[in-house]
Amino acid sequence: EGGGPGLLVADGGTVEFSSNQSLNGGVLRAENGGQLVRLGNGTLTISDLTLEGDLDLLPGGNMHVNGDSLVNDGAVLINDSASTTNSWVQFNGNTAVTGTGRFLLGGGGDDSQMFTNGTTVTFGPDQRLEGEGRLTGAWVHNGTVEPGLPIGSIVGNSGSFTFGDSAVFEVQTDGAGSGDRLDYTSGMVNVDGEVRVAL
Repeated sequence: EGGGPGLLVADGGTVEFSSNQSLNGGVLRAENGGQLVRLGNGTLTISDLTLEGDLDLLPGGNMHVNGDSLVNDGAVLINDSASTTNSWVQFNGNTAVTGTGRFLLGGGGDDSQMFTNGTTVTFGPDQRLEGEGRLTGAWVHNGTVEPGLPIGSIVGNSGSFTFGDSAVFEVQTDGAGSGDRLDYTSGMVNVDGEVRVAL
């Protein structure tokens, strides 16, 4: 008889994804200090997955998201070592990202990137987008957007970014007049929701 969705667990150890691999459905989990790591030598392709834990995309490591859903109850860390070797996440479907997790653009500039492939990605109200990096494509965010590491920019290269009515834009400033920004050099930003400023 056919079973239910599979479960892959890093329980106190490390699960490493190397070369090109795919995960279709099921749960990817880290617990008891375990680590989930996408090495910098290929692409991890996921489809309709639930993430429970931190998935670290090392410099040069990339992830493609297929399907119409991703339950993110952990964190996708995109090049959080700030290496100049680029890492990215590419969404190939009109994906709804739900759960209580976050995406961290950790490299700044082109070093950490998120793309849509002619599609629209919608983040739920309990999702967070943080850090410094580059966005390309169409995005709808109903959760929290917090640029900066701690102060800096998320740059939109093209496409659109829409803040939903439940969205929160968290901005930090310093005494020198610098502050966090969502900086679109081309494309469109549609604003709704709430802005919170921390001095």
